[in-house]
Amino acid sequence: MENTFKVGKPIEVRGRSSNVDALYGPYNSLEEANASIERSRRIIGRTVVIVENGKAVEYWYKEGIEDDNLVLKIPDNTPKLEYVNPEEGSKFTGNVGEPLKEVEV
Repeated sequence: MENTFKVGKPIEVRGRSSNVDALYGPYNSLEEANASIERSRRIIGRTVVIVENGKAVEYWYKEGIEDDNLVLKIPDNTPKLEYVNPEEGSKFTGNVGEPLKEVEV
């Protein structure tokens, strides 16, 4: 069986890569996804699907292409968190689902 299909009208491929390809998944774990995607095929922004509790959850190579750069994909409109401790003069901020980072007060 061939891995081809017929298209009735001409199409144009504009990008050199796409997030919706055979590497998109689904995978059963982060480890499986990282093991299945060769470093030469990884790019910042590549999205994959990991099945968690029967649901498809998107992860992406956010800030690099190493195994630990594959993180939960959170839309930019995700609520921000902020924690201020006036007694210690510290402030932490970040996105829901990510570690908070300390910032200057």
